[in-house]
Amino acid sequence: METQFKKIKITIGVGLFAFTMQSQQIGNGLATGVGDFTVPLLSGTYCALNPTGTLPENDWQHLFVVRHPNLNNNYQLQIASIISENDKLYFRKLAAGDATAVNPKWHELATRGKNNFIGDQTITGNVGIGTPNPSEKLEIYNSDTTPAVVSLKSKRNDLSFVDVGRISAKQESVEIARIGMPRAGGTYMGYLTFWTKADNNGDLTEKVRIAENGNVGIGTQRPTSKLTVAGDINSREVRVSVDAGADFVFEKDYNLPSLEFVDNYIKENKHLPQIASAIEMQNNGINLSEMNIKLLQKIEELTLYTIEQNTKINELQKENKRFSDIEKRLEQLEKVRK
Repeated sequence: METQFKKIKITIGVGLFAFTMQSQQIGNGLATGVGDFTVPLLSGTYCALNPTGTLPENDWQHLFVVRHPNLNNNYQLQIASIISENDKLYFRKLAAGDATAVNPKWHELATRGKNNFIGDQTITGNVGIGTPNPSEKLEIYNSDTTPAVVSLKSKRNDLSFVDVGRISAKQESVEIARIGMPRAGGTYMGYLTFWTKADNNGDLTEKVRIAENGNVGIGTQRPTSKLTVAGDINSREVRVSVDAGADFVFEKDYNLPSLEFVDNYIKENKHLPQIASAIEMQNNGINLSEMNIKLLQKIEELTLYTIEQNTKINELQKENKRFSDIEKRLEQLEKVRK
């Protein structure tokens, strides 16, 4: 077959750039079959089934090549697509002599609903997802009733404690705060960590943790209760919910300890009955709810002791008055006898 050559002027516009080149139609103008997309190909169109240097998908592929006019090197701009998807395009640039020397990976052009971007991407201005007019550096809007979800995923799957994702705040190049999302080793249980730095020259340190079981730790990485605080707490008001009070002290069948028993117990143990000792409090801490009820119990017992003492005092006062009356009558009798 006689080979015919026809010069065609082609203008390609990609993004914000355009270029004009001279190419040739070879033979009948159909793509040439090749087995390797990384070899020094001449400018033109090619096709292959799973060639070397193939696209991410395995299929029949089309390749468009713009080759440097100097045949002693292998500078190429390649644009390719797979036959089975009409709206998916890739591009890459090959280097002189070695296809892996400069950017050998394929980069997907944003031409469809789903795109795969490889390498560093720089965007100047605000980014809007689901909105044409973003007012922040990143603004996400969902037009339907489902929530707008941002998902952070990590491929690492070993048994160590892995920071699956993080949100970092930086002043220039200095990280000043961080929210970490680690995974507990060997499990799919995750927790949250909040990091800050106290001074310009210091390092970020973890200040707050929400553990995988829901416990919250402030100043500690091992919260053992719903809220564990390693430090002081200043509050205008603290409300503690309790299951029961101490009013059982006022029931008729309550066995109020005698003051003699309390006196002997204090002399022997150096603390009140049913109240932990100072050493126990230092070693184990105190349950605020239980301690408040026990203190209220002791106050109510003290009230009963006071009432009992007041009753006895009133009785003694009455007896004293009787004795005083008798004494006065005796004095009068003595005066009569004289």
